[in-house]
Amino acid sequence: MERCLFLLCGQEEAVSYYTKLESKLKEEYRKEKEKVNTKPLGMAFVTFQNEFVLSLFLSLARRILKDFNACHCQGCKCRHEPKSSQFSESLHIYNWSVSYAPDPQNVRW
Repeated sequence: MERCLFLLCGQEEAVSYYTKLESKLKEEYRKEKEKVNTKPLGMAFVTFQNEFVLSLFLSLARRILKDFNACHCQGCKCRHEPKSSQFSESLHIYNWSVSYAPDPQNVRW
């Protein structure tokens, strides 16, 4: 009768082990990717190509921020209606809260 010493029983080749592990992880990734596409997070980042483009749109960005931000009226939040477009209703912009993005170091990427 053979004895199993030092947990040497049931070993498999590294290539085989990591090939199976890779397949398993790829399947988990595929499932998570499907979930991500069906569950909106309710947030978005707007980025600009470079500083020049940013400078062109900075005043527009400030106007958008001002347009969407809530004001505080004696302790209660009241909002004016943001400017609408043909997409306003389908995008539910009346539920949006707009703010400047946090510092990149404070974002979990």
